[in-house]
Amino acid sequence: MTTLEDLAARIRYLEDIEAIKVIKARYCAYCDAGYDPEGIAALFTDDGVWDGGRTFGRREGKVAIRRHFEAASQRISIARHQVMNPIIEVDGDEATAEWLLFQPCTIPATVTLLPRPCGSLPRTTTVTAAWLTSGWCRKWSST
Repeated sequence: MTTLEDLAARIRYLEDIEAIKVIKARYCAYCDAGYDPEGIAALFTDDGVWDGGRTFGRREGKVAIRRHFEAASQRISIARHQVMNPIIEVDGDEATAEWLLFQPCTIPATVTLLPRPCGSLPRTTTVTAAWLTSGWCRKWSST
């Protein structure tokens, strides 16, 4: 027999998954709206890591992440982040997540399509009852 505690835990698990999807959606929206550095940095813990692989480099900490995105709109004038197929695993107050990214974007003198595995949230944690990411990496850039 299912208890109220079991149902509450199952609901919390599903709510956590949806909250993590919102983090990803906000990140995409901030990027597609001109790479809002304040909005993007707000999605990370103070010691968070954003890893753009060989193409965009690695930034550690909110300040470095914010600075990176202050210049992003100069490098990429138009981007449309389309993420799909989330795989999200929640374990208490920690979670991992991956998406597939299809990103048409403009880089000076080019139009580029980036259909490849997307950024992961390898160490997503709750901070003051809200999900934030402590790490962002791009699996496709790993060697």
